[in-house]
Amino acid sequence: MTDDPVVAVLRAELETGEELARSLERQREALVTRNIDRLGELTEIIEGQFAHFNTLMQTRERILGDAPALTDTTAALIRQIARTEARIKELAELNQSLIADRLAYVGAMLSAIRPEKGAAYSAGGEMRAQAALSRSA
Repeated sequence: MTDDPVVAVLRAELETGEELARSLERQREALVTRNIDRLGELTEIIEGQFAHFNTLMQTRERILGDAPALTDTTAALIRQIARTEARIKELAELNQSLIADRLAYVGAMLSAIRPEKGAAYSAGGEMRAQAALSRSA
């Protein structure tokens, strides 16, 4: 164990990032299985994890700016964090794609039911017309 505050922050950031990645994987599973209840639970968890992860990233940037030089341990942790950040980005983009596909499908169903209104979303997932958005969507 080390008393180095930089290492402590980096380890906390890595742990939080890994937890966030696991939550994003569970979110993907909920999206694929259309488990709306689980998706709602995970969304709340992920929002908190993202906020905490962002706070730790900002803390790291602040304290590394004050640190004289990177130790081998610090450099290794930063590399691990970079890989975790890349994984988080990949998972978040995949989940975003799944959500966009679902919205396009819902738009197509609405068009079939009410063709005079037209689809709210294009095939690419972009909003065509102003629609009411809810936090649970």
